Amino acid sequence: MVVINHGKRLCGIALHDISEILNLNSDEIEPLPAVNTQEDDEFYIGIKRMGEQIVTLLDLGSILDFAQIPTRLECSRNATTQASATIDRVSIVKLGDIRIGIDIRQIDRITRVPEIQPLDKAPAGVKGIALREGTDACKAEEKDYYKIVDLFKVMNLSEDSGKKSLILSEVSGVSTGFYGGQVDTIIDIPEDALIAMPSLVRTLDNRYIKSVIKTSNDLVLFVDLEEILHSYGLIG
Repeated sequence: MVVINHGKRLCGIALHDISEILNLNSDEIEPLPAVNTQEDDEFYIGIKRMGEQIVTLLDLGSILDFAQIPTRLECSRNATTQASATIDRVSIVKLGDIRIGIDIRQIDRITRVPEIQPLDKAPAGVKGIALREGTDACKAEEKDYYKIVDLFKVMNLSEDSGKKSLILSEVSGVSTGFYGGQVDTIIDIPEDALIAMPSLVRTLDNRYIKSVIKTSNDLVLFVDLEEILHSYGLIG
C-alpha cells in the first residue's frame, strides 16, 4: 500500500508489489511515444528509460480524479448504510486458509458433494451441473439439474485437499449449489461485529465480499451469494 496526498485527502493505493523506489528529476522524464494511441493517455506522465528497460510513469492525481473519490462525509454515510443491513446468523465455510460467512437465510441445506457433470461453455466459476436428490437419472429433464458454482474459483483460491460440502441455495427462484470447503460452524452476529466493505477497495477478486465479520478468533469474509449469481449471469 502506497499512501499519497491528494488535495486535502490521504489516499491509499493498493499494489501487488514494490520493486524499487526512485527519485526523478523532471528532465529525466520523456513524453509518451507518438505511436501510443490509448484513450487514457491522461493517466500517464511519460516514460523513464533505465538501461534496456522503459518504465511508464502514472499520474496518480489524474487516476484519483477519474475514480471520483467521495468526500469523508459520503464515505462515512455509505459505510453506516451498508453496516446497518440486518444479518443475524451466518454459516462459516472454510476455503483454504480463509473462512467465509454466508447469510443463513440464503441457505436451504448443506449436503455432501454429489456427482458433478461438466457443463459445456460454462463460466469459469461454474463447476458443472448435478442431479437433484431423489430424481431418477433415467427420467431426468433439464429442470431436474442445478448448476454448481465453485467458490474456490469465485474467490480466486486454489482448491485444498480438505473435506468438501455443497451449499444448496434458492436465490431469486433459481436453485444453485455452491461447491466449497467444510462448513465449520454457524454463529450469531452481534450488531457491532460487522464491518462494511468500503466501495473504494473493491476489485474483481473481492467484489462478492460485502462485509468483514469480527469473531473472537479471526476475521470472516461475508459473501453475498446473490451477487455471485448476478455476476455469472445465472440470475437477471
